[in-house]
Amino acid sequence: MKTMNRISRRSFLKAASAAAVVSALGLTGCGSSAGSTASSTAASGAVSSAAASEAAAGQTFKVGIVNYVDHASLNQIVESVESRLDEVAKEKGVTFDYADYYANAQADQTNLNQIGADLVADGVDVIVAVATPTAATMLAAVEDTDIPVVYSAVTDPAAAALTPSPTSPVPPMP
Repeated sequence: MKTMNRISRRSFLKAASAAAVVSALGLTGCGSSAGSTASSTAASGAVSSAAASEAAAGQTFKVGIVNYVDHASLNQIVESVESRLDEVAKEKGVTFDYADYYANAQADQTNLNQIGADLVADGVDVIVAVATPTAATMLAAVEDTDIPVVYSAVTDPAAAALTPSPTSPVPPMP
């Protein structure tokens, strides 16, 4: 069994923000407009730098990456996330362990449910969900935990009920 360093919630959220940046970059191939992609990329760079700069060198973050189905555009998002995590890890001297926590649900809801339960049981630090059904299932899996879910390849998060409604307050980040 591999020994993992425990991290503070603040460090974890910063690492999750770095993963969010990676996901935002993956949206360019999934129908986002050039304007929103440019803003996401600019914001992502700032968040990524701040997030990774405060992570202590040598820390290991367990990143669950869940792909809905084997498809060229979805696979490209996964590859981009992994590539960017590798770059940030090298720059900041941290490790993102995603290889042990990658899963493809093969477009099967039962698989998604099991993957979500397994990732929560494994105590991953963040889950990157690729596609709307994956995001919805992973959000349900982490409901009673502090594990954040970053998602990509979701055309309309509000319509999929993945974001708070305009009338519900967004909880503050610690």
